[in-house]
Amino acid sequence: MKFKSIGNGSIARKHMEILKSLNPKISFEIIDSRSEKEQISQTDFYDAVLICSPTYLHTKHILDNLHLTNNLFIEKPVSHTVPKFTPKQIKSLQNINTLMGCNLRYLKIIQKLKELLESGIIGKIWSVHFECLSYLPEWRSGNFKESYSANSNKGGGVHLDLIHEIDLAYFLFGTPCKVMSSLENWGELEINSFETASYHLLYHDKMTVNINLSYLSKTNKREVKLLGTKGQMKANLLTGQLELNDTLIEVFNETINDTYVSQWTTFLNIITKKQKSNNTIFDGIKVLKVCNGEI
Repeated sequence: MKFKSIGNGSIARKHMEILKSLNPKISFEIIDSRSEKEQISQTDFYDAVLICSPTYLHTKHILDNLHLTNNLFIEKPVSHTVPKFTPKQIKSLQNINTLMGCNLRYLKIIQKLKELLESGIIGKIWSVHFECLSYLPEWRSGNFKESYSANSNKGGGVHLDLIHEIDLAYFLFGTPCKVMSSLENWGELEINSFETASYHLLYHDKMTVNINLSYLSKTNKREVKLLGTKGQMKANLLTGQLELNDTLIEVFNETINDTYVSQWTTFLNIITKKQKSNNTIFDGIKVLKVCNGEI
């Protein structure tokens, strides 16, 4: 199998390493997107193309490669602004397989949470709270101020970096009917991208989802709490602990690497077994619209 990777950064190398472990017969053509020069072959056809370039280049690289493959993987988020595709481009995207790189969907604790939600174990959900707290200077190696995270022009900002939480809300509950948000740069890190983001999502069934994201916390935290008419649940995504009505019911021992393996197993099944994608580029656009408050 012949794959192309647009981008050769740490996440692209991680993806290629896992793909090779799953199928040693995969070969890669690697395009270093950092030069931002037109380096894209217009003749070769690939079994898959991976869009792992800086976020602000995603839309360009998606369109540049649209006719070169039937299978397109796009690292999250789909772009930094909502793409304005033409009707012809939309039809072309609908005619190929696309998968968004939102690997936290594959956490076993999230899969179990979704299963329990659908069973109705805590009744009708009326309030959900996602929280992801991190400290950018410790997260990015080297000078964090030179990373894309610190540069809004290159798709940086906590709302885009931590879009996983918005994707998980979409994965579990679908598209909200209304979004209110507060995106702030408090000047604490001396960067020009958003340092904190807070969202309040309203759904037609009177459920609310609150999402808090931060680059400023020196204590890491990643969890989701759910309140229903019959009880409550809490999932700690860092420790794998799942609680039901304040009682620990299961601990999931898994690593982020495991989620990538599951993600790429899914993508290979989409290619070889005609499995349907459950997170297409159009899902990615809906998530980005929530992220940017365009619902």
